[in-house]
Amino acid sequence: MSSAADARTVIGRHLVRPVHFYDGILAVFRSGIDSFTEATGKPVLASLIAGCLPAGVQVATPLHAVSQVASNTTLPQSIPTPDPIATQPVSPPAVTLAPVAVVSHVAPSAPVAPIAPVAAATPAATAPATAVAPVAAVGNAPVTAPPAATPAQGAIHDRAHVLASLREMYAEALEYPIEVHEEDALLEADLGVDSIRQTDLMGRARMLFGLPEPDSSIRTVDFDTLGKIAAYVLAAAGSRDLAQAV
Repeated sequence: MSSAADARTVIGRHLVRPVHFYDGILAVFRSGIDSFTEATGKPVLASLIAGCLPAGVQVATPLHAVSQVASNTTLPQSIPTPDPIATQPVSPPAVTLAPVAVVSHVAPSAPVAPIAPVAAATPAATAPATAVAPVAAVGNAPVTAPPAATPAQGAIHDRAHVLASLREMYAEALEYPIEVHEEDALLEADLGVDSIRQTDLMGRARMLFGLPEPDSSIRTVDFDTLGKIAAYVLAAAGSRDLAQAV
């Protein structure tokens, strides 16, 4: 970076461009590192690391434990000693098993009558198959069906459809019921979506609707509700279609 404008551009892209977190953590793990430490008072990445890597990887959050102890002002002065009588092991009661009677003779069962053979069913006459005429090909190229458009792309200019697609995507990603993803629900205050997760979900929304990456003037923090994200998708789709038409 050689100027303040370059710094603003880099910082702006840092807030809106996708973060390849999984690829980076996987590359570090494959290099031989299997212990990770997050030095923050409120861990955010520790659960993501544990979910990306195999079981057995050590993930520590020491500052979180320190902050938990520091914020607890009601610690007891002493730890009570357990009652030695209450902690003595209890022996299980003795169980007496009754002797099992020995069976000396078993009466033979009645013979089973043979089952009469089932008469073979007469095969039903089948109608001859109707021949289907092959579809004529144009030139030398085979006839293929046109690709079906995805639901999001087929109705990208319909606000109700865009909002419904966003609600389904956020409900699946956050594992919350779709009913809580209202249009005006605050993503961070009501649903607990931090800035890192919101950046990732905005990237998924752009991929869902086939939108290009925004410029540095677009800030993820400005889209704190699904209604605002739907408005952004509609505006970006209109700009994209206008650019393609030109």
